[in-house]
Amino acid sequence: MLIDGGPAGTWERVLRPRLNALGRPLEAVCVTHLDADHIAGVLGLLATNVRAVKDDGLAPPFEVRRLWFNGLDLLRAPLLSTADAVAAASYAQGRDLMTHARQLRLEGNAPFGGPLTAGKQAELDGLTVTVVTPHEKALHRLAGAWRAKLPEDPAVTGAGFTDQSIPNLSSITLYLAGHGRTVLLTGDARGDDILEGLSIAGLSASGKTHVDVLKLPHHGSANNVAEEFFAAVQADHYVISADGTHGHPSRDTLRWLVESRPSDAGFTVHVTNPISHVHDTLADLQRGRRLEVSIGRGAVIELATRPGPDRLPDRTADHAPYGGSYGRVDIGQTGAE
Repeated sequence: MLIDGGPAGTWERVLRPRLNALGRPLEAVCVTHLDADHIAGVLGLLATNVRAVKDDGLAPPFEVRRLWFNGLDLLRAPLLSTADAVAAASYAQGRDLMTHARQLRLEGNAPFGGPLTAGKQAELDGLTVTVVTPHEKALHRLAGAWRAKLPEDPAVTGAGFTDQSIPNLSSITLYLAGHGRTVLLTGDARGDDILEGLSIAGLSASGKTHVDVLKLPHHGSANNVAEEFFAAVQADHYVISADGTHGHPSRDTLRWLVESRPSDAGFTVHVTNPISHVHDTLADLQRGRRLEVSIGRGAVIELATRPGPDRLPDRTADHAPYGGSYGRVDIGQTGAE
């Protein structure tokens, strides 16, 4: 499964080589929302397949069995002439994605059979996929609002619990569960919407959710999370996909995350690029805690399956110290998951 594809250049530089190395079909590709740093790599993937099929009469070089994308609701009507350049660019990319989907017969969000909205669930090759965000009413409301925004309106480009960006507020969040392991992939969704979606889906016990892996929303922006988010959603592995652009991840985000856990709690924070303020902030926060920090070019987390109630140890290296099968979470430098 591929969640988002990163910004322009990611397809040729990173994603294409990784998929070549993987050498097997993608059961699903999900584009969480229209922003260029999430959709561009997937456009490269699908365009490569379209060229092979339409121009060369060949089979797609990269088999994609399902495409999940909520763009149809946002793209059903023409974009208003008053929309700014950011909205116009997102709209154009979404149109391109839908065109490729039609050409490759990947429309329809199978097996969901419509927009991915909070509470919907599907089984996929032994994995239970639960949609946490967006909420259905919000998606329809945002569709009209996004098309109607004026250039000066900060809701088109704003960075919220204070994030008011229209594409971000429509972002798909997926909760994946299989073989006793759980992963929460949040796109650029807002933390309060994620908490509401977890509750709707019955995934929070007494307002609390624990997962093996949590990918932080919106590259660790403080506009999308708050102290109460990290108090309610906790993980063994936290992943921040960011390169320092716009100051992401925020120092406040790092502090809220770490201080939400008792000092004797063991957990790991993975950061997908070396960022000086992140290294310094986490080094300060590590003192007196069982916090481990992994900063590198991307993040790979491999989790042993849990056949029963006993918890097996995790691994984050390239070799297994013991037998068994593993689920792999591979988050690239630039946002592909």
